[in-house]
Amino acid sequence: MKYLEGQYSKALELIQQSLDIDSSNSYAYKNKALVFLKIGQPESALANLQKSKLLGYEEDYGNEVNEILSTEFSL
Repeated sequence: MKYLEGQYSKALELIQQSLDIDSSNSYAYKNKALVFLKIGQPESALANLQKSKLLGYEEDYGNEVNEILSTEFSL
């Protein structure tokens, strides 16, 4: 919700709290990547997307991470 409200630093803080509880949360890494893209930090976004993919995002939630990677990074 903070992301949609434009409160990006708060969104990152809340996502990190979630990851502190469950560091294997691929959905949280994808969301963290979206925030990093929004605030102009593509390297951090890429690292988080790759982590999300490594943790099995696609198996649980679908192809969104690959779509972001191909759209934003031409991988």
